[in-house]
Amino acid sequence: MEDPVHENPTDKEWDLPMGDPAWLAKHREHAIDPELPIIDPHFHLWQIGNFSYWLPEYVDDLRSGHNVIATIYMEASTKYRTDGPEELRCVGETEFAYEMSQKTNGFVATAIVAAANLRAPEYLDRVLDAHIEAAHGRLCGIRDMAGWDPDPALRDERYDLPDNILDLPEFRQSIRRIGERGLVCDIWTYFHQLEKFAEVAKAVPDTNIVINHVGGIIHRRGYGARRDEVAKIWERGMRALAKCPNVYVKLGGMGMQWQEPDLTKRPTPPSSEELATRWKPFVSKVIALFGPERCMFESNFPVDGRVCTYVTLWNTFKRMSADYSASERDALFRKTTLDLYKIALPHAA
Repeated sequence: MEDPVHENPTDKEWDLPMGDPAWLAKHREHAIDPELPIIDPHFHLWQIGNFSYWLPEYVDDLRSGHNVIATIYMEASTKYRTDGPEELRCVGETEFAYEMSQKTNGFVATAIVAAANLRAPEYLDRVLDAHIEAAHGRLCGIRDMAGWDPDPALRDERYDLPDNILDLPEFRQSIRRIGERGLVCDIWTYFHQLEKFAEVAKAVPDTNIVINHVGGIIHRRGYGARRDEVAKIWERGMRALAKCPNVYVKLGGMGMQWQEPDLTKRPTPPSSEELATRWKPFVSKVIALFGPERCMFESNFPVDGRVCTYVTLWNTFKRMSADYSASERDALFRKTTLDLYKIALPHAA
């Protein structure tokens, strides 16, 4: 692909990490199929600028109508240590996540995916040991960011990634080591990197890898006018990844600014019917390629809360999966996550 066109380079309104409560309140739904057991495999707690989403907000969402029985805390650069060795400061987030699990009897942060710099294998075992100790049996995986784009505005400014990150021997060495330690490797990457990442996955066949957010489709900036081209490149990458039996996909993240930059500018939020129509072409294709046993719905809250409430989001997933069998739906909402991350469910579940 050509380098993206830099549209509206000073427009940062799309960067808002969470939705406007007053706007979201203009559309409310009741949970459909409220008895269906759900494990939410991807949520964050944080404060960014004036936006905060901490334990009380997430618990309110969990209790808003759907039958969520367990959750996986996903690293988000929250509550890092402010002193000590630089490579170990990320362990502060695991300490925080474990504290949240203790406050909710394991309902929140039933399991924890922590952060590690996969470009620094010389520190990796030390970091993993520290996360394991801090998580007290709840650590199930490690996530690193690999999303790089030629457009600087589409890069995560928390990370100074090289454009050849997927080719780095130390990056692949670290992913291999994560599998050797019995952990899952979550990866956030962009759609145009998926084919290359399939080469990485083939090189580390004993490590289970989870592609976050349906493979990082971008419909912003220069990509907004090239959606058909984006879809073709994305599908080619997903087909390559589907041939790797160690690769799984999280079905979510489609409410982020990369995917849906326009919805928050409307007078009212979209309904679950509309979101299901918009997102189903991507989700259905992924499920067809990977099978329900290698796919899992994720809330990605509070980020996907930009465009809808927690109830509406899971209603969207339920509408998109309505035609699957009971066992296939159970895999998508619960069993794939349970088996892959080896979660010990809370006693109440």
